[in-house]
This record gives sequence, C-alpha cells and structure tokens, in this order.
Amino acid sequence: MKKYVILGGSGFIGRKLVSRLSKDNYVLVADLTCSPEYEGMKNVSFVKFNFTEEESFAPLLDETDTIVHLVSTLFAKDGTDNLASEVSANVISTIRLLEDMVGTKTNLLFLSSGGTVYGEGGELPAVEDDPKHSFCGYALTKTMIEDTLELYKNQHGLRYRTVRLSNPYGFMSNSNRMQGLIPILVDRVMQGEPVTIWGDGENIRDYIFIDDVLDALEAILNYEGDENIFNVGSGIGYSIHEILSFVINMLKPELPPAIQYSPSRKCDVIKNILNIEKVTACTGWKPKTGIEEGIELVIREFESRKRSSLSSLE
Repeated sequence: MKKYVILGGSGFIGRKLVSRLSKDNYVLVADLTCSPEYEGMKNVSFVKFNFTEEESFAPLLDETDTIVHLVSTLFAKDGTDNLASEVSANVISTIRLLEDMVGTKTNLLFLSSGGTVYGEGGELPAVEDDPKHSFCGYALTKTMIEDTLELYKNQHGLRYRTVRLSNPYGFMSNSNRMQGLIPILVDRVMQGEPVTIWGDGENIRDYIFIDDVLDALEAILNYEGDENIFNVGSGIGYSIHEILSFVINMLKPELPPAIQYSPSRKCDVIKNILNIEKVTACTGWKPKTGIEEGIELVIREFESRKRSSLSSLE
C-alpha cells in the first residue's frame, strides 16, 4: 500500500482524487479545511496545513511515496495586483517543499495549467515541447514552478511529474459547488437565467470531464518511465457558443436564454487545444467521455440533486 499526501486535498480535484486513491492506498490530506466526508473514509486522514506559511514540510514526508501538489492561491485574471505576494505564496512555498524533499525518496506530482501556460500564437494542438508564454499571473506562477521542478531534478535528482491540465468540469462531491463553464451554463439554462459570456463567445477551449481527469492522474502516478511533463485534456476544442448550443439542445427550454456579452479579458486565451498523444503513448490513458456525454452527465447530476432537495422538503 502506497502513501500519498495531497496538498490542497479539500478542493474540487483533490476531493475526487482522495476518494479514488484511498481505495487501494493510504492518503493524508494536508489542507486548511477538512471535508466532512473524510471523517468516515477508510485509509484517509487529515492534517491542518497552511501551504503558504508552514516553515517545514518534513512531517509530511515520512514514509510518503508521492506528494500531489494541487495548491494554487491564484486563478486566471487580468492585471498584476498582488503579484509579488502571489509568487511568494505559490512559488517560494513550493521551493520550501522541494528543499525538504532533497535527499528523500518521495516523488512529486504537480498540477499545472495546460489551459494557460502555452499562451497565444503557437500551433495547435499544443505539445509539451512548445514554448510557454505567461500572459497572466496564474500562468506565470505555474511556469515558474515547472521550471523550478526541472532545476531540482537536475541539481538533486527530484523525481517529479507535471500535469498540464486543460479545462476540467463536473461537480464537487457532497456539495453544490460547480467546476467549469459547462455546469454553470447548465444551471443558468435550467433556471431560465441570463448567460454571461466574456468576449464574443468564439473562444475555443479543451474541456475534460472530471472522471477522465482522475483516470489520467492515476495512470501518470503509476507511470515509471522517463518522461516528466504531460498534457491532459480531450484533444478537441469547442467554442463557448458550441457548448451553449449543446446545453440548449439537450435541455430544450421553452425560451432560449438571454445572452449578455461582457468585454473580453486579457487573461482569456482565444484558442486552446492540447495534444495528448504523449500521455497516451506513455500510459495508455485516453479520455472516455465525449463532450455531449459529459454535458448529459452534468444535467443528470443537476436533476438528481434537484430531486434530492425536493425529497428533503417533503
């Protein structure tokens, strides 16, 4: 039985990954808050841990096979406000982690951003060897951490994997929190509410269903080859208008939703699609869930939660 430490294990992907890995492994969740479901889960324990302020990561490394680094204090946004403190919180904290890992046998899996680190202007779909372009603070911190991992590999033999994830979507277990554009659009259309779109709606993204993300992460954690950096996405791009059209066609509302367009943001990539041939060749992983099937699963989840809510009121 392996031991995994999940930094940021109470977030959307973290909670799903803990549930998956704990079936056959011991998992220690290190985060600021503890998700209620962890209290009754087999092979799972929790320690309150402030990634950005802790001086020592050594207590987390004892007999640990792999640290899974999911922490980010940033999201894609315009501007450089608080950039110095965000670099300190994300990059410097990661360096402290790496310093404590020097001389240990612990591996690291870092969740980067395939949706932002490649920026604009390159050929698509993007491959792992393409240049990185940091056009927002979020992409900058991810890129800096990626480069730091490579430095520690060369200097200290760090064993790491970087996962450049596209745009995941789905629901957080045991909560109403939505992740990604698709659940938000489904919710707006089901509620008959207006839909807000940044830009002209033609921005193209690579969307991947959360179950496929978990399969990919598990495959990469079990990979024993020499490659370090992997794109994880669907390999197919869809515009916001196309996604909205899928949602409307499936839900068939009496009236189409009103669309409110807001000015585009500098942090929004016009077009992003990931080439996933490398991860498939190395691990055998391929996404199983097509976009229409994924949207249908999200709709079913909404309907299931709605029925559960109504039942609790009776």
